[in-house]
Amino acid sequence: MHEYEVFAANGARDRGTMGIGFGAVAGIFALFFFDGVPKVRKDILQKIPIIGDFYVHEVPPEDNPF
Repeated sequence: MHEYEVFAANGARDRGTMGIGFGAVAGIFALFFFDGVPKVRKDILQKIPIIGDFYVHEVPPEDNPF
C-alpha cells in the first residue's frame, strides 16, 4: 500500500466528518430561522420533546378576528 492511499482515506473521512458537522449546524439554524412560519412551527418544532411546548401558539378568542 502506498503512502498517498492512506492519506487519501484519512482525508476523506475527516472531510466527511466536517461536512456532517456543518450540515447539522446549518439544519438547526434553518429550523430556528424559520420558526415564525406556522407550518414549520406546527409540523416540526412542536414535536421536539423538551422545547415543543414553547412553540404552541394559541390566540385568545378576543384577539381572533374571525
